[in-house]
Amino acid sequence: MVRLLFITFFLTFNAQAQDMVNLAIAQYQQGKKSEAIHILEQVPPHSSQFKRALEGLIKIHYNDGSLSQVFGLATFYRANFKDEEDFSLEILSLEVLALAQRCQYEMAQGLLKSVEKRFEDNPLFERLRERYQITEEYGLKEVHLSHSPTDEKKKTKERWRLTKDEFHHLESPYRLEVEVKNKCKS
Repeated sequence: MVRLLFITFFLTFNAQAQDMVNLAIAQYQQGKKSEAIHILEQVPPHSSQFKRALEGLIKIHYNDGSLSQVFGLATFYRANFKDEEDFSLEILSLEVLALAQRCQYEMAQGLLKSVEKRFEDNPLFERLRERYQITEEYGLKEVHLSHSPTDEKKKTKERWRLTKDEFHHLESPYRLEVEVKNKCKS
């Protein structure tokens, strides 16, 4: 009896989370961005819809140009879901494109290289790599400054790749923001 109650509760809870994500998508499509974000941030981390809520938030923030939120959420997403079968190449694409918008080409290349083995036979990944190369070649240009030994130390601090353990104490990643220096010419 207790087992049946737990199963019923679990199914009801996941259905509610799915309804929340669907409602948020509808709100966003109606131009109600802040309402959509608020709804998606209510999906609890233990829900089966949590990953989908993160994907929705990353897309909304990317479309809005809120790149600090994109970097924070995408980093959390990658650290927690990169080994799952349904890891979204679309989210990876948005992160790479956001890095390109900041002329962080070295970081974008490192990100692509970190998942290359897993997706090397995937035509979508090959297309992403081709588009990234075009973006790097014809897109915004990086400001080149003289380097000093301390610049290398600063450069390593700019990297935001965090491990799953570093996210362990986060109650929720929804407010996670990561500043990435804009290296583009103004």
